[in-house]
Amino acid sequence: MNIEPLRVYAGLLMTSLNSSGVHITLLKLPENQKSLFLDCLDAPTTAPKWPGCVYSVPTERARKIVQDKVILTTKRIGIEITAELQSLLKQCLKSACESIIQQESHLNDLDRGCGDGDTGSTLKRLAAKTLAYLDKFQFSHPSSVFHELADIAEQEMGGASGALYCLFFTSINTELASVTEKHGWPYIWARAFRRSLNHLMKYGKAKPGDRSLIDALNATCETFENNLHKPLAEIYDAIRIATWQACESTKNMKARVGRASYVKQEQYFQNVDAGAYAVAVCVETITNVLKGLKL
Repeated sequence: MNIEPLRVYAGLLMTSLNSSGVHITLLKLPENQKSLFLDCLDAPTTAPKWPGCVYSVPTERARKIVQDKVILTTKRIGIEITAELQSLLKQCLKSACESIIQQESHLNDLDRGCGDGDTGSTLKRLAAKTLAYLDKFQFSHPSSVFHELADIAEQEMGGASGALYCLFFTSINTELASVTEKHGWPYIWARAFRRSLNHLMKYGKAKPGDRSLIDALNATCETFENNLHKPLAEIYDAIRIATWQACESTKNMKARVGRASYVKQEQYFQNVDAGAYAVAVCVETITNVLKGLKL
């Protein structure tokens, strides 16, 4: 290949990927500016993540431990719900988080072939932090709960998934904050779900059929809207079935968004999309809770 390495740098330069393996980057030096490029590469810098910078030298000064950001300072926004509904919302959230944590390894496996292999680990951080603060949430005001979930997603998940989940929860929060009626909660949740889904598609650029969590979310939303006139138990069953069917359909889809869209090997797409599977797990868990509680 006639390659003559003049400098070699090793380190964690792209840690946001959280992927298993190594990443190699080659910089071809132009012949007429080779000395300039090397001088720039060798120049002293305080950039924390550049190998060989002054910050990589151990310091004798004791480091101050930074505590986690204190959350749960949100004002109680929107209408207040009954104690029964507060208990229901808390149980749904708790059960969904526990289910995601249990599925961590499987979600990572689904994501490993065509992604970073960290979907389960990323969602586990969201779920674990949510469970840690669960007893401090303002369940009397659902809008405040989703505001806090948005903050946790932004702080704990990181990357594109953190931004998308933050947007999803923020959109639900905004819709619930504007609610004035105290009845017809299925219709209220349907509106909030539709708003958040539309925002995800608008800013995330994914749409149904692109092999992503949008496929499962869209099935959940549409089935919810189309069955609002039915008894609640039938709505829950219809949502659960439709979401799993949408999840299964991602096996046969070509990825058009995310890192999976860059993978060409067909053998990597024999399983369902990890994001869609996570949505289906949460939907099944929540609908089971709703069916099991008598209100």
